Amino acid sequence: AMEISAEEKSSMVETVVMNEYAANETFQKIIATMVHDCRTQFGDKYNTISGGERRDWFFSIPFAIESGLDHIYLFKNGGIHIKPHNNDGQKSEDTKIIHVADLINNAASYFNSWIPILEKHGLSMMGTACVITRGSAGTDKLCDIGIPVCSLKTIDKSYFDELHTISLIDKDTTEEIGNYFDCKENWARRYILSKPDLLGNETLDAKSKERLKSFLENDPWNLRTNDNAFFETLIATLK
Repeated sequence: AMEISAEEKSSMVETVVMNEYAANETFQKIIATMVHDCRTQFGDKYNTISGGERRDWFFSIPFAIESGLDHIYLFKNGGIHIKPHNNDGQKSEDTKIIHVADLINNAASYFNSWIPILEKHGLSMMGTACVITRGSAGTDKLCDIGIPVCSLKTIDKSYFDELHTISLIDKDTTEEIGNYFDCKENWARRYILSKPDLLGNETLDAKSKERLKSFLENDPWNLRTNDNAFFETLIATLK
């Protein structure tokens, strides 16, 4: 079978996304809010939108089309395709990019993929917009290198307190989430130690087991200090 070009893939993705966009009023409202908030924060300093494979495209494509701006498709394999907003095929000169994403957690995809791919093609982000940020870890890292973030909503402790106030989550759940935000390391240590059969859990799929194994082996939160033997036993059950 012939390999589909980046341009053909981009065109196919755009058709699917924009068909859903046209039929979904909530989707349209989210994009309208993102476009408005971005203009409020960044003015008219940007002329191009980028989005990373794959989930970013649900937001970056309609964002670019509604804004009348060029769209850069960033592929995980390092390739890019620039779709000009006008039909004459002329791309914007002096490209100033806002990267549009679904979610910023630790911003790993930015540092591992999107920023290096753009740099490889002589391009850079002047800012980024997303629907949701989880805490401030990722946004802080991006701001540190001069990429400000425009986010519709931040998932933090106050967000869950709001949900409890309107009775969407119960008191116990709210307290558990509060414990996590107070100290995620203590929360994780308690959680793992309270579930000795965690890694033998047959409901875990292969990817989840791989992630859990990597988390325990690399121990990014220094959970082992007092319970090293227990952690070694846990890891051994995964092998």
